[in-house]
Amino acid sequence: MKLGIRNIVKLYRLLTSNIAFIPTVITAGALVLAIAMLYIESHNYTDWLEENIGFALVRGTENARMVLATIIGGILSLTVFSFSMVMVVLNRTTASLSPRVLPQLVAQTSHQVVLGYYMGTIVYSLILIINVDSESGIPSFGILLSMLATIGALGLFIYFIHSISQSIQVGNILKSIYQRTLEQIEELKKRQDLKGDTKEVSWRPLLKADKPGYYKFEAPQKLLSLCAEQKISLRVCYNTEIFILSNQTLLECSADFSVDKNLLSSAFIYTEQPADKNSLIMGLEKISEITIKALSPGINDPGTAERGIQILTLLFSKLVPYDQEYKLELGESKPDVFFVMPSLCRLFGKIILPIQHYAGGLTQTVNALLDLYESVFQSLDLQTRQSLVPYLDTLLKDSQEKCLSNYEVEFISQRVTELKKQNILN
Repeated sequence: MKLGIRNIVKLYRLLTSNIAFIPTVITAGALVLAIAMLYIESHNYTDWLEENIGFALVRGTENARMVLATIIGGILSLTVFSFSMVMVVLNRTTASLSPRVLPQLVAQTSHQVVLGYYMGTIVYSLILIINVDSESGIPSFGILLSMLATIGALGLFIYFIHSISQSIQVGNILKSIYQRTLEQIEELKKRQDLKGDTKEVSWRPLLKADKPGYYKFEAPQKLLSLCAEQKISLRVCYNTEIFILSNQTLLECSADFSVDKNLLSSAFIYTEQPADKNSLIMGLEKISEITIKALSPGINDPGTAERGIQILTLLFSKLVPYDQEYKLELGESKPDVFFVMPSLCRLFGKIILPIQHYAGGLTQTVNALLDLYESVFQSLDLQTRQSLVPYLDTLLKDSQEKCLSNYEVEFISQRVTELKKQNILN
């Protein structure tokens, strides 16, 4: 029974995350609407409309077929043109930014609604055209709705072109990622404020991974319910963005507890990193990848790279002071579930260090990175700051080796002197 529910949940997530889900639902709705219109017209429920708006209704079977055939051909051509153009534009965009932004652009709900509207109009018109004959009559009111839907499709086409042209601009992409990541940081801060002091808790290993992969439990509420039932607290020792090896500890417990074998079966195991639009770390990674792409020799766009580093500066300044642990609660129940985030040092190694590899020699980018370190270091304790100093030393060493002029070396040296005066590097 539990396995069946798990498969249903997995199938539901697979369907709802598919780009074809919303278009399929809209198309099915259009099919039902077409059948309903044929039923209404076959029972003469549209006599009042024929008396009052007869000038807008199609007369004659040949005219009806011609109008519907024109609508079907026109919308089909519009659909092919729109999404062929989109694929070309997105291909060029991902080549200049990052392939990981492609799902973000393609999976936008508004774009799926437009595609579903196009497909629904075609299906609706097809059902009508096969029911046009001189004996059973002409679905005049249904054809009028088809014409109105075509006018709406033209309006959606204009909106679609505008939306695509805006969504592929790097500034709007960075802004969108920044806003979602900032929301996750604020949510993380709220949960960290609830955590309290857990230093005295003696955590015991409870559950280990039986195979490598990315682990994600179907619902944290299941863990919370287990805590409430057994009067224990759990600590999730991994993050969905971290690749877990076999026999690595997934869960720790605050007391001796016999693990339920079904607990591991409730976790989804992915061979690739699961897409999560609400992921804090994934948002930081996307900005980092866009910045690295802008610094690559093929793109060579230091302005975009500087903008990306500035956004990372804003996000990291909101993230520190940084606490690796946060908590979920089950109402007023004392037992809780604690989650562990990667350390700040590991985050810098994953997000900032790759940028530094390409930033050496570009004074504009190095200056932006020094601003990031200055902003973050001011809010860190001495121990955490010292763990990040080697990253800063690497940046300074690479920059001085790759700078093309004495002026650039002198400029970077002045920035380092300013940081030392503020006791940031001490």
